[in-house]
Amino acid sequence: MKQTDTTNIKTEEVSPLTVKAPQVKRSLFIARHGETEWNKLKRYQGSMDSALTEVGVAQAKNIVRALEGRSIKMMYSSPLGRALQTARIISQGLGIPCETIECFRELSYGQFEGRSKDEVKAHRFFVEREKDRLHSACPGGESYFEAALRVQQQVDRIVSSPEDALIVGHTGVNRMIRALVTKSSLEDYVKYEQTNNELVEFDFFSNKETVHQLT
Repeated sequence: MKQTDTTNIKTEEVSPLTVKAPQVKRSLFIARHGETEWNKLKRYQGSMDSALTEVGVAQAKNIVRALEGRSIKMMYSSPLGRALQTARIISQGLGIPCETIECFRELSYGQFEGRSKDEVKAHRFFVEREKDRLHSACPGGESYFEAALRVQQQVDRIVSSPEDALIVGHTGVNRMIRALVTKSSLEDYVKYEQTNNELVEFDFFSNKETVHQLT
């Protein structure tokens, strides 16, 4: 199988991409999974996992309450346990199906996974990445740009559907999904962290993104 060499691909070739506007007015919601045990301990998770805390379960239920009465027809989730646990709560609460999408998994943080942020904060990577946050990757990990490339096709498919939908993902990969949906600069969205209690809504009619704080 031929592999794509991304070495010389420019950012402009990824964003605004080929993402198509839907044929009818609708909204796309993007949620982060609820708080996990490792979130609480400030540990890097990436491709690893930990269970939702009681707070995380409550945050997932808050999403249900926020979306009750909305015309959400479909949900798409990362395959990682913390996202699926969140998605199952939402699916049961709203009575909507959920499709697991492999490429919506969180960025790999390589050698940092499972380690606390305090433990690795002195690593030279954090100084070097300031030169190019979009293309920098943790040792043995993945860059935001690589994540944007892998989610592009599925984001295009979801956006092209006329149905309102919800994506349940992670703080890292959601940055790239949001950039692609809004047709914005990937570099700009690298800095847009999404907390566990924030629900992002993109309205295709007004072409506006709103971040809802859920309590």
